[in-house]
Amino acid sequence: MTEKSKNAAFESKVVDLIELTRRLDVPQILALRRLTINDVESRRWATDHELGVVFTVILTKALERLPPQALREARERDFEPLLPPGQNREDDRRILSEAAGAIAVPVIDAEADLTQASFKTLMARKKAPPERTVRRRTAGKEPEPLFAAQIDSRPASKEGAAEAVSETVEMAAALDFASLFDEVIRDCLATPLALMRLERPAVGYRLPFLCAPEFGAVYDDVLRRFILPQMRQSRHLQALSANYNWAEVGAAKLVEIIHSGEINNPILYNWDARWLALRPAKGGTKAKRPRTDEETPWQLFREDATRGGYEPPQEEHLPILRDLIRWDTEAITQAWRDLTQLSRQESGPGGRDGALRDGFSKWVAKLPPHAAEHLAIKLFFALPRPDLSLPRQVFDAFGRSDADRRRNAPFLNAFIQTLPR
Repeated sequence: MTEKSKNAAFESKVVDLIELTRRLDVPQILALRRLTINDVESRRWATDHELGVVFTVILTKALERLPPQALREARERDFEPLLPPGQNREDDRRILSEAAGAIAVPVIDAEADLTQASFKTLMARKKAPPERTVRRRTAGKEPEPLFAAQIDSRPASKEGAAEAVSETVEMAAALDFASLFDEVIRDCLATPLALMRLERPAVGYRLPFLCAPEFGAVYDDVLRRFILPQMRQSRHLQALSANYNWAEVGAAKLVEIIHSGEINNPILYNWDARWLALRPAKGGTKAKRPRTDEETPWQLFREDATRGGYEPPQEEHLPILRDLIRWDTEAITQAWRDLTQLSRQESGPGGRDGALRDGFSKWVAKLPPHAAEHLAIKLFFALPRPDLSLPRQVFDAFGRSDADRRRNAPFLNAFIQTLPR
């Protein structure tokens, strides 16, 4: 099958799925998803990733049609009322959680958002697709390329990195480099933020910023105001923007560069440089005036935290805010699945005491710094009834002594201090 015929088959199948699922409820859509994924013929017109994006958008729309109370009760019961009978129920829970997460917060997965827009275009089928534009290099001397990604030599990428953005994103209207760059970076940050935050507000508790449902919006605002525009002004990224036809290579090329490693990486280099520029000015430095609140995000963070009732990030937390783009989201997703399963087993009949603590001990070393302790806080609120002993129980997994635990899990330690004795 040629690329053109595959795209045509993909468009036709997506339109059919949208039309069919409008008349189905959530369990029926999940059953259809199982059949489609397990059907060998489906691989002729879509990849696993494309099918995942398509059904996530379809299920999001189906969940939006539910009464708010029904959706709230389904979440509290780990989506049990919405699951069809049969196997792969944990996979069904995962996809429902992703779809419901898009409803709970204003920041929606950029990939699903673009896919949804492409679906509307497919259903309309009246407007011709936009013509591809060819970027012409401006006259004048280009800055010398300092990074391999600035040279249009298309070096071999890390296996699987380019597949992080599906071909459905390419269906959207062609974007200029600035818009494309901002969307890709914000999309890369949306996933780790979604994995850390609670699905609903925790009334009566003071959360660390990564767990707060409101934090994702202000972090995204900080990216748009203090990080991304300044990054794009660097000569490295200006050279990168001129060395590719971005309407042709699209978002996948930027994702490939981000995940290509730390060496000779123009995006990560300027990402780190921009965050480091937001450090508080040291006293006694000459030729540098003190920065105002309008030039740094810290006051913005504090104001939003005051409104939301959570602990804001401080200057000392800059490494966390900076390194979110590097977090291994697949490992975090697997850890969350493992830990929630252990919590259900331990609280159920015949459960083994300490199984959850041992599970955290296994994941602490495998996850990025501070990710495991935030999962512990999130798990506390994910239980049907909050267990005040759970945070203290898993806190033991973060070190051999109290000093080690306080150093390795400062956010969990601070949260425990706010709990009633």
